[in-house]
Amino acid sequence: MNGGAPSTQQHQVDNQTSFDSYLTLGEASRLLPGRPTPTSLWRWSRKGLSGVKLRTIRISRKIYTTQDWLNEFFEAVDRADRKRWESEQRDNVLRSSVEGGCHGG
Repeated sequence: MNGGAPSTQQHQVDNQTSFDSYLTLGEASRLLPGRPTPTSLWRWSRKGLSGVKLRTIRISRKIYTTQDWLNEFFEAVDRADRKRWESEQRDNVLRSSVEGGCHGG
């Protein structure tokens, strides 16, 4: 891996991650609740979910992730979803207080 930086979708081999811990997207999908398809994991790595991308690495012709990367991904998605939900709740409260003030007579 001489020279260039990794692409935004893939990452260089992590010196602390052993090759034994890498999971193909198919293997990873079978470990997850609800059994998302390997295509879903691929999409999460390329396009993201709630603004968060799943970390993956390409080795030869296959794409891999790890259990740690999956955990980090879902924790970040949960934080993003909670933040968005809280923001929507604040907006709803503000909207209803503004609308309520306009109807007073």
